[in-house]
Amino acid sequence: MEYGLFMMPSHPPERSIYDAHQWDLDCLVLADELGYSEAWIGEHFTSPWEPIPSPDIMIAQALMRTKRIKLAPGAHLLPFHHPAELAHRVAYLDHLAQGRFMFGVGASGLQPRCFSVTLFARTCPPQCHRARPRICRCGHRSNCRGPRESPNGPAIRLLCSSG
Repeated sequence: MEYGLFMMPSHPPERSIYDAHQWDLDCLVLADELGYSEAWIGEHFTSPWEPIPSPDIMIAQALMRTKRIKLAPGAHLLPFHHPAELAHRVAYLDHLAQGRFMFGVGASGLQPRCFSVTLFARTCPPQCHRARPRICRCGHRSNCRGPRESPNGPAIRLLCSSG
């Protein structure tokens, strides 16, 4: 039997991002030492309890500190990445990992909160298209902008949230 690990990774909001990152790296090293075969690291842009916007950075660092465990983002959230840029990063990391990298993608489950990012309508799942009315109810209507044209098609710019 093989064991695997999924790291949310959850931390109290008062813990610094650096300390949370170091804790997660230490957990990955321990999992490797205990013989776990794989670990998946969650990607969260907006959750104060799960401050990992770039699991690939953690994976790159963990590869240097571990020997056998396979590592994967659980998962790269496609609405927040340009497909070509993500493919480039993933391919490069795969070369560096020498067979210890697994790839995961997802659509995102948490509503965007208090950050600015442009989501291109052609690549967004349906829940992103429904996000704009909810986001613009936050009381900062002067800051909320609706769909606009871009080289990639209509875009939604998220600037604030209701929650």
